[in-house]
Amino acid sequence: MADRSTNFLFDHKVFAVDGALFALASDGVEPLFHVPLGGMTGALPLPALRHEFAIAPQSADARLLEIVEKGLRFVHEIRPGDSIPSELLDGTASWRVEERHRLRARGRMMAQLIAWTAGEGVMAVDDGAFEALAANPHAVNLVNPAAAAMAGAGVRGISSAAQVLHRLERLAREYAYIEALRERFGLVRAMVPKINQLIHVYRNDRNVKDELARVRTLILRPLDENDKLFAAIAGKPQDMPEWLGVCDIQIDHLREARDELHVRLMGWDKPIEQWAELAPVRSPEAEAAVNALYRCLARQYTTQQAW
Repeated sequence: MADRSTNFLFDHKVFAVDGALFALASDGVEPLFHVPLGGMTGALPLPALRHEFAIAPQSADARLLEIVEKGLRFVHEIRPGDSIPSELLDGTASWRVEERHRLRARGRMMAQLIAWTAGEGVMAVDDGAFEALAANPHAVNLVNPAAAAMAGAGVRGISSAAQVLHRLERLAREYAYIEALRERFGLVRAMVPKINQLIHVYRNDRNVKDELARVRTLILRPLDENDKLFAAIAGKPQDMPEWLGVCDIQIDHLREARDELHVRLMGWDKPIEQWAELAPVRSPEAEAAVNALYRCLARQYTTQQAW
């Protein structure tokens, strides 16, 4: 049965209004309580909500409102009665990955372990190679000897190949979320060629061309920042003995990185959807997409938020 430890179960009647929900303001920062008022919808900042409806500071509703503020980092909206995002409960993700992400992560971990045994670094390979390695039933002929070698290397807390493989699988389960986020980030990067094509298409339209030029300039910073972050995360498993020896600590680090990347990419859900099927041709849809992307980038840049 649901309770306040796992769900947003409020006492005050205002939270029982049909259609009420919490979401961030258009600035992506301030949490608001949206409540239908006749034919309109009101939006109250949480401090005003507490004041207007006399929600006592130490009440159960006040504590839940604090959790709402934290929870909106991980989901776009929260309705009274919803489950509290699992990131705030036990550290696991409140969203799911696909099987291909699990295979890539497992294949990456397997490749790093095999490379450590050979005294080499993992060569740059595409995602399909990692997926194929994880799905290959004959890969155990390489992984099992590598796990046995790791077990004999004096790694902290490891005395058997089975322990190596167990920790490797735990790390792979967490790394699958990094793989999913990296794939989604690729959809942001895929906007750049379309932006360049549209600059050519609108070369004789100064207003649109100038806006496209601003978009291209603004998008370079988040692309660079996140490329570096993903590269740093990808480099971590190369030191396999350390990763396996402090598995729990590494899982905490992966979850922190997962949450940071997830929060950054949440703000790009609408632009990703808008640009995914956008044809780089002169059209009202293209101009609307450019304008929306510019406003998204300019808002984040001017408020100095990490996107």
